Amino acid sequence: MAKALKFKFEASQPHQKEAIDSVVGMFKGFSQDIVGFQLEYDVVPNIQDFYDFDQEWLYGNYQEVINTNNGLKLASGLQPDLPMNTSLMYEDGFMLSGIDDRAVRFPVFTVEMETGTGKTYTYFRTIHELKQQYGFRKFIVVVPSVAIYEGTIKAFKQTKEHFKTLYGNENIHLTEYDGQQISRVRSFATSSFTEIMVMTLDSFNKVSNIIYKPTEKLQGEWLPIQYIQATRPILILDESQNYRSSLSREALRTLNPLFAVNYSATPVDKYNLLYRLSPVDAFRHNLVKKIKVLGVTQQHNLNDNELSLAIESISNEKGLPTAILRAYVITNGTKTQQSIKIKKGDDLLAKTHNPDFTGFVVEEINAGTNQITFTNQSVLSTGSMDGITLSKREIFRVQIEETIKFHFERQKALKEKGIKVLSLFFIDRVSNYKGDEPIIKTTFETAFNKLKDSDEYFKNFEAADVHKGYFAQKKGDTNFLDTLDTAGTTAADKKKIQEAEKEAFHLIMQDKERLLSFTEKTAFIFAHSALREGWDNPNVFCICTLNAAQSESRKRQEIGRGLRLARNSEGEQVKEEGVNILTVVANESYETYVNSLQSEYAETGDIAPTFSNNGQEG
Repeated sequence: MAKALKFKFEASQPHQKEAIDSVVGMFKGFSQDIVGFQLEYDVVPNIQDFYDFDQEWLYGNYQEVINTNNGLKLASGLQPDLPMNTSLMYEDGFMLSGIDDRAVRFPVFTVEMETGTGKTYTYFRTIHELKQQYGFRKFIVVVPSVAIYEGTIKAFKQTKEHFKTLYGNENIHLTEYDGQQISRVRSFATSSFTEIMVMTLDSFNKVSNIIYKPTEKLQGEWLPIQYIQATRPILILDESQNYRSSLSREALRTLNPLFAVNYSATPVDKYNLLYRLSPVDAFRHNLVKKIKVLGVTQQHNLNDNELSLAIESISNEKGLPTAILRAYVITNGTKTQQSIKIKKGDDLLAKTHNPDFTGFVVEEINAGTNQITFTNQSVLSTGSMDGITLSKREIFRVQIEETIKFHFERQKALKEKGIKVLSLFFIDRVSNYKGDEPIIKTTFETAFNKLKDSDEYFKNFEAADVHKGYFAQKKGDTNFLDTLDTAGTTAADKKKIQEAEKEAFHLIMQDKERLLSFTEKTAFIFAHSALREGWDNPNVFCICTLNAAQSESRKRQEIGRGLRLARNSEGEQVKEEGVNILTVVANESYETYVNSLQSEYAETGDIAPTFSNNGQEG
């Protein structure tokens, strides 16, 4: 029986240590004379008391942190990039209307770290340092989605033994907030240990949330929220760009925090920015994978792909338009380029015996425009030697095939190093993977079965066993459905569907180690948008974008899912040259894709890293 893979963590990575020291340094010289204590276990009902930091003392620490970090940049020959505010920025305003009429004021700090560089590890270790150095014991990690919620809990479990070794078996407990288990808030408040509670924003941003309602599950007259308020928790705001609305900020204030720390790769409101690890910094220090882009465009090149077709001539025979095409034909297992004659209704698959032409049935031959249209809406023209203009369906097919080919190549190259390769697909709509006509799923399985025979490792795998999907649920939006529409299916079939989806959720969201094991067949993951933030896996080596063009920020978020450095079967990071390269198979031209990425980097004030052209590493 293969031993379980266990992640190993490095305690001495300079960028993480600098980020940790930046937050911890804000409270240098802390004492209860400077700020009121956190109520830890002997909770009292007098939650009207407010304690404010000594602003002069706090601002002095802020200046020291900024000067130190800018000095480190200068010492490395780089330009300082942290602004020095003339005064500290505070969150200031009322709590949620209808819940509490008090005003709240607390300082907010920001840590900006590029995706894939250990942001979650950094804030968990920061919590340990704040406890060890200053005695802070109540923390709430706020996350914007279920995917990030699950990823945060998983990260805590993965790092727990590592931190125990570093901090002398310090007992830190994590509470998974659940409205159906509301008594956990009292345990959080009254515990004598250091406590971390993980909550989604949606669990406390509405008056109707359970946390604001009386319950028999809690003794006494307090509401659940009052237990939290009494502790004056420290907020860790993961992916802080998601909490910018007035309602979100009111909800955060309702938690009655002592202070908050924003963590994000793409912060928008950079309250008291303490530390910044930019995308360029991460690339420069080899903290993330390099990126190369393969562009699949509508014009598919004749010379580079054996799908190519060309029109040799169009004519009329007995008043009916016919054409002679140059195409790849398979005869007795041998593929050769031949001339074939076609008319309306002809099926190229039947004419050529070439499965690349599945779905190419002639719909129209137009001698006037010198074009041939197929029933899959692909168009072939004599006006260009670039080849066939592909339909969306055909672009998907080419992208999927290119991803599978690349996956096979990378797995062959990395298997001896103990590295299992994963590929991640972002799709345009869930129904194309899980609906009545799941063209993406069908195309993937067809392509996998066609290509696997040429690969020693994958040839004995079944297509249905190597892929799974995860799609978060969002009420009122069928593009985010978690489960299939099971109307009309038997109870037994419904149960099988539910169990399959539960297993996929567990594997993708909670069991990262098993996903990286060669004993687990799943290697291709499909998602719509649920895995755009927060979720990542170090062994994602290919991201295939089967979705529509999106904002530069979304592209960067999607790419971020594959930026982490690879891990081997021992759970160790692999930093060997040539291993850490992320390939993006994009459904738009290379130039457009890279230009949009570079624009996003430029908005951050960085010089954009070089990306490769059509698969050539930059």
